[in-house]
Amino acid sequence: MDLSNLITQFYKTPEQQAVAKYIIDKSAQCSSIIEFGTKGGVIALACFQGLILSKQKWMPRYNGVDLMEDESILTLKKLAEKIGISFQFSRQPTKNYPIHETDMLVWDTFHCAGNLLLDLIKMGPYIKKFILIKGVQTNGEHSEAVNRKLDIDRVAAELEIDRKGAELGLKNAIQFFLKKDPNWEFTFIDDYALLTRKGVYESKIFRT
Repeated sequence: MDLSNLITQFYKTPEQQAVAKYIIDKSAQCSSIIEFGTKGGVIALACFQGLILSKQKWMPRYNGVDLMEDESILTLKKLAEKIGISFQFSRQPTKNYPIHETDMLVWDTFHCAGNLLLDLIKMGPYIKKFILIKGVQTNGEHSEAVNRKLDIDRVAAELEIDRKGAELGLKNAIQFFLKKDPNWEFTFIDDYALLTRKGVYESKIFRT
């Protein structure tokens, strides 16, 4: 089943469509994906399209994690069942999500360095191919809390991180993680950063 028509409803501009193709291309090289921050389902749609194209001998797997479970989650579940993707959803903080191996981690939760770094350190050793991070331009230098003028101390307390981690943007977490674990290469596309485990061969399904 081709999800292109559905995807173009959400990725409308040429820039957004380029991002969608990029996500699809990386997802097509995977048999399993975990997404931290599933609500809304826009990134998941592109991931689903890639998993369909991966043409695995076994059913591809998608695990979504979010604090909220709304209509978009139910829609994704029904779509996954229809197109032959094993779908699991966990309503819990990402720090409580059980560790297990996966080909790709997609990250789009509360955008601050401390939050991202905790998840990267926890999950990084178990990600076999790619880590896709959203928000690196909009909240790259300064966190979502700073940009939205939220109460920093309250955010830090809710996320169980220090004040600095609640203030700094995502690029700070990525830089720290890459120093701690040099087994990754990274690149930027629009508002996303892609970390690729060194030694992973990247095929190009879409060519420009």
